[in-house]
Amino acid sequence: WSSDVCSSDLYLSEGLAICDYLEALYPEPPLFGRTPQERAQVIMWFQRIEFEGFHAVAEVLRNSSRAFKDSSLTGPDRYPQLPELVERGRHRVAQFYASMNERLSQSDYVAGPFYSFADISLLCIVDFGTGWGRMPIPPELAALLDWHGRMSARPSAKA
Repeated sequence: WSSDVCSSDLYLSEGLAICDYLEALYPEPPLFGRTPQERAQVIMWFQRIEFEGFHAVAEVLRNSSRAFKDSSLTGPDRYPQLPELVERGRHRVAQFYASMNERLSQSDYVAGPFYSFADISLLCIVDFGTGWGRMPIPPELAALLDWHGRMSARPSAKA
């Protein structure tokens, strides 16, 4: 980080806050949209991805991976894994994939007709779910599969 991006009196630890801050510093290309309406759509879809997708994938991983033994929840306290939550999480991931497929059947990108922070977020969750979580996108979810292929082919996805 250069001194104009981060200073000793600024500490940001949440992804949305960090990305919003960077968007304000470097507005091109706009990953949160160009208008208030586009910005609202990007943030709305990001939150749906976070709450419906990220938490479902995390439920599976934190309750099944040996790496999270006694760390099934974030924070300083220790929580044992609950294996019964793995199946529930997998069901939630399947529902999430289906809802994103429905959305992407209506739009080339998550938040509208433009690539955005919501697409970046969804790509991260889908890659994490299909990779570490071993929860592939079902073949009948054609719109999500097509979107995933297009997003994965972007140079930034390979960085």
